[in-house]
Amino acid sequence: MYESINPMHNLWSDRVWLKLQLTNGCYWHKCAFCDVALDYIGNFCCCDASQAADVVEQLIKKTGKRDFHFTDEAIPPVLARELSKEFISRGLKLTWWGNIRFDKGFSDEVCKLMAQSGCVAISAGLECAQERLLKLMNKGITLESARETCRALKSAGIMVHAYLMYDFPTETEEETLEALTNVRDMFADGLLDSAFWHRFALTVHSPIAANPSAFGITPDPNPRPDKLFALNEISYLEQDKPYIHRLGEALRIATHNYMAGNGFEYPSKFWINIADT
Repeated sequence: MYESINPMHNLWSDRVWLKLQLTNGCYWHKCAFCDVALDYIGNFCCCDASQAADVVEQLIKKTGKRDFHFTDEAIPPVLARELSKEFISRGLKLTWWGNIRFDKGFSDEVCKLMAQSGCVAISAGLECAQERLLKLMNKGITLESARETCRALKSAGIMVHAYLMYDFPTETEEETLEALTNVRDMFADGLLDSAFWHRFALTVHSPIAANPSAFGITPDPNPRPDKLFALNEISYLEQDKPYIHRLGEALRIATHNYMAGNGFEYPSKFWINIADT
């Protein structure tokens, strides 16, 4: 059972998906917030497209199901292209989706091949959706490059979901509102179908944890374990922090409306006022 205005959340639950992992780790593995010191992120290796297609074909014959969710940290564009060609050449009629980076390698040609091979959706991290913060976290993308990737995906008929982040170290309220404006414009321009904001969490094996002072934070000498997201999270202190709860609520309300096609005419600060009431 599912009922959500978020089409990607609905996709997760609308059928049985056969889950496969095509790669280990992330081919970028440089984002400052990510646990890149762990093998499951930092030790990247990739399967052969032909071998992956063999497994998919075997599972179709074994289960009779043709719906696949590739659970990778990020499917590289080269692998997406070659795997799509394999699916097409073998005449496999399947439906699939997975996680990527907003990488310029996802060109019009690659996205069209993906759609032809059965790709219906992708998810990817746009994170703070603000240029200074994207550079600070070493995301390896810009807003413009992300928009171009989204355009190629949407032109091919592929649904796009953005993972978003707020409360990043040194992030100001003005930058959060700028990020929301950028996200609003992407929805209004038809480049996004769904999105969800996650609050930043500092984790043990990330580059930020290795050098917190470079990001304007210090470990909390009196952490509260009950306030942590997970056992690998580090509590930290930051000066001049905006009131996060109201920002998080404003982001949630605004994005809920954008997914419904509403509220594009309002400035981002409007949603702060709504959250305050």
